[in-house]
Amino acid sequence: MKIVKFAVIVLFAIFCTSSAQAKELVIALSPFQQKAAAQAQASALLKFLTALEAGDRAVLMDGYNLKTIGTFTVPKGNAYKSPKARLRANSAAVNSLLDFAKATGSGQPAGSLRLPQLLRFVAENIQPQSALDVIVLGSPLYIDPAEAEYSMADALVPSDAHLLASRRESPYGAADDPALLSNVRVHIGFGGADTFVSDQHHNLVQRFWWLYVTLQGGQMISFVGDFPTLLSRVNGNAAPLKITEKPDPAAKIEMMRLRRTVIQQSLYERPLSTLPLAEGELRAAQKLEIGISWSCACDLDLYVQSTPGSAVLFYGNSETPEGIHVKDYVESPQNAGAYETIEYSVPVDLRRLRIAINFYGGNAPQGVRGEVRVGVNGQVYAAPFTIPATTGNAGQGVMDDLRRGRASQAQTILISAQTIAQGKGS
Repeated sequence: MKIVKFAVIVLFAIFCTSSAQAKELVIALSPFQQKAAAQAQASALLKFLTALEAGDRAVLMDGYNLKTIGTFTVPKGNAYKSPKARLRANSAAVNSLLDFAKATGSGQPAGSLRLPQLLRFVAENIQPQSALDVIVLGSPLYIDPAEAEYSMADALVPSDAHLLASRRESPYGAADDPALLSNVRVHIGFGGADTFVSDQHHNLVQRFWWLYVTLQGGQMISFVGDFPTLLSRVNGNAAPLKITEKPDPAAKIEMMRLRRTVIQQSLYERPLSTLPLAEGELRAAQKLEIGISWSCACDLDLYVQSTPGSAVLFYGNSETPEGIHVKDYVESPQNAGAYETIEYSVPVDLRRLRIAINFYGGNAPQGVRGEVRVGVNGQVYAAPFTIPATTGNAGQGVMDDLRRGRASQAQTILISAQTIAQGKGS
C-alpha cells in the first residue's frame, strides 16, 4: 500500500513538474515584409517551434491586424520526438504560417506592428497557465495611419505623459489597468540597427517600451536586433532588462522629434562668438539655430515664429517647410539636462523673428533659470534667461503672446534673437 501511495505521489510530482515547465508563447509577426524575408523568418520559426519541449504551446499571430495565424503545440509521447512528426501534428498551423509568409507585402513601413493593441489583445484573450512569453518580431516604431498624430515614424518618440494617460487619451496610455500585463514577459526583436537613426533613438524607444510594459505589471525581457539572440533569451528564461527609470511626471502628451543624424558638435557645445553679426546677416540669417537649456526638473517649451504671419515651430508643430523642432537629452527625459532646439533650413530675418519660452509643467520654488542660444552660420551667441513663475501653466496663452509681441503671464517670456546676436543680452 505504501508503495502504491509513493508511486502516486511520484507520478503527481512528475505531472506537476512537466506542467510547470511547459512554455506558453505568443509569437507576433508583421504582414509587411518582403516575401523572401518573410519566408526565411517562417523557416527559422518552424525550426524553433519543433525544438520546443513536449507540452509547449505557441500561438502565432498577425501583429498588425491582431489575428491568430495558428497554434503550434508540441505533443507528448515518443511518437512526436522528431521534428517531422511535430510538423505533421501541427500541419494546419504550419500551412497557415507558410501562407501568411507568402501573402506578406508592402502598404506600411517594413516590419510594422501595432504593439500597444497587440499586447492588450494578448493579455485580454490568451489565458496562460504559467508565465507567458510574448515574442514580437517586427518594428517597435508604432505607425498606424488611423492614428497618424501618434506615429513614431521620422524619429518621433512619445513623451512619458502618454504612459500616464488613459487609452482614451493616447494609444500608449498605461494608466487604465496597472495589472494588465501581469505574468507577461515581452521580447522585442526588431531585426536590425537601421531601425533607429541613432543610439539615442534606440535607447529612448527601448526605455519607452520598458516603461509601457512595467507600468502595466509585465516584464520587458529582450530588446534586440538579432533573432538567434532573442530565441536564446526565450529558451534560457532570461532575466528582465536592467532599466530603473520612472516616467517624468512633469511631461505633457507630445511626440518628441529627435535628431535624424548625429552632429559632431551641438549648438550647446560650440564656443561663443564675440563679434556681433553684420547687418546683412541679421536680415538673412543662414543655418539659423535657436535653443534653450535649463537645469530644473521641469518642462520648458520653446516657440519660434520667423515672421508675424508664419507658422510657429514648437513641440506641437515640430516640422514646417521652414525648419524643425528637435529634442536632445544628456541622459533621459526624466533627468535634468534637456535641450530644445529649432533649426531653420531657409534664411530668416532676425529683426522680425519672435522667440517665446514657456514654463509648461513642474515646480521651481526659486523660479527657472536657463540659457538661450542663437546660432547663425556656425557663429553662436548666448544670453541667460529667468522665468519668475514657480509652477507651470500648461502653455496657456503662448500663441496670443507671440501674436501680440509681449508676454502676459509670469510663465512666459519673449526674447529678441536680434539683441542676442548683437551681443546685447536677451
